[in-house]
Amino acid sequence: MATFGFRKGAKMERFEAAMRDPEKALKRIGVLMQAETMQAFEDQEFGGEAWEPRAEPGVFGILADFKAGASAPPARRFETRPALKDTGELANRVAFTTTTKSVTIGWTGELKERARVHHTGDNIESVEMTGEIRRRLWKWLKGQDAEKKRSLGRLLNKVWLPDGTTLKGKVPKRTLVGITATTREYVREAVGVELFEVKG
Repeated sequence: MATFGFRKGAKMERFEAAMRDPEKALKRIGVLMQAETMQAFEDQEFGGEAWEPRAEPGVFGILADFKAGASAPPARRFETRPALKDTGELANRVAFTTTTKSVTIGWTGELKERARVHHTGDNIESVEMTGEIRRRLWKWLKGQDAEKKRSLGRLLNKVWLPDGTTLKGKVPKRTLVGITATTREYVREAVGVELFEVKG
């Protein structure tokens, strides 16, 4: 007959520590997930899923530029990469909160809806066309090459885009937050628990 003793391993000790102070463990997970989302803006992918390039030219952005008083759109309006980095707000203001049972990562305020649109892929609408936007666009466009005139010239057409109307479009889905394989592995090894997403 043989008798065997039992000695707790490091993983079980980590698990017990996490259960004694779950919010501390969840904060560590939140920091990791926050970092993964911030890195996604640099890598232009999340969890191995590449982001779709942005439209070129960025017509909606160009109209917004002229509405804001610009005399010319910035060069990025004619570049497909990087996506979602015009202002850096989405990357820099992602945050997380914790309770004793969960960690929530995302955005607040006006950025919450903007992030949702890009995360899920949804319909968007441009600023309303005005005579001032049209005037600024025409003044800038007349000095541009044939390709820009061809792709943007229709915006000057009052029949096609009357004052007071908008353009409609849809942005592609670009995953911004979630549970990645990296997150799962970290939690499994560092905390000793399985991570799952709470629906709803």
